[in-house]
Amino acid sequence: MNNAQPTPRSYGPFWPLLLVAASLIALLALQLVIAVQIAAQQSAGVVRLREQQAALVPQAAQAAQVEEKLKSMMIDLLHLAQTDDDAQRIVKTHGITYTPPQTPPAVPREAVQPLPARTAATNAMAPR
Repeated sequence: MNNAQPTPRSYGPFWPLLLVAASLIALLALQLVIAVQIAAQQSAGVVRLREQQAALVPQAAQAAQVEEKLKSMMIDLLHLAQTDDDAQRIVKTHGITYTPPQTPPAVPREAVQPLPARTAATNAMAPR
């Protein structure tokens, strides 16, 4: 009679390391697929944004024209209000005022100092 108990079987490090490596490869593949999908969505979004911006250019030009016409009408109304009672009443009722845009004071050319020339050392230190 043999009273020997069976010894437990021991596994080497190959199978656990293989499972960890396969899991890591699967995770990286999933991240790569997601990154590619996000990049495709972003590029499609950029194309849509450029199309929308191109569509807004004529509207912006039209808005500038309307603004100029309204501004000239307002100035004409203010000039008319100096001599006409009805125009004066409209100006007072709606609180219409006009302040011409201020231009910034001109800086003398001598006061502007040129920037120093960039050297290879300063280019290397420049933020990117």
